[in-house]
Amino acid sequence: MKKGIRTAALLGRYAFLLGVLLAVVWAIIAIINPVVATNTVVLSLLVVLGILVGLLNISARETMPFLLASAVLVIMFGFGSTYLGIVGQGSSFDFIGKFLQGLLTYLMILVVPAGIVVSLKELYAFAERS
Repeated sequence: MKKGIRTAALLGRYAFLLGVLLAVVWAIIAIINPVVATNTVVLSLLVVLGILVGLLNISARETMPFLLASAVLVIMFGFGSTYLGIVGQGSSFDFIGKFLQGLLTYLMILVVPAGIVVSLKELYAFAERS
């Protein structure tokens, strides 16, 4: 039984790492070719990886720190994504702002499904305790 738990946790870690790597790579690709920025296969893969992270990687002890970090990321996205897009605008370094804006967007697509799953798991555990 313990081996199955370790395997699930390892799969969750790899899903998170793959999701972050995919977000970074896709943010770079979106700068080079903005047409592919909304590729549904990649966006769907990020959502699936986020769900896997929420199901397999976040333990009961890690729930509150994860939800807090997720909430901060959502707030930062809401307030900061517009301003990140103007970093370096009008200069030869405008790709920096576009990269940061794209990276934040793709990280949101990864983290929000994980946050939803973890929230639902916590609500279920709370209802079970009551």
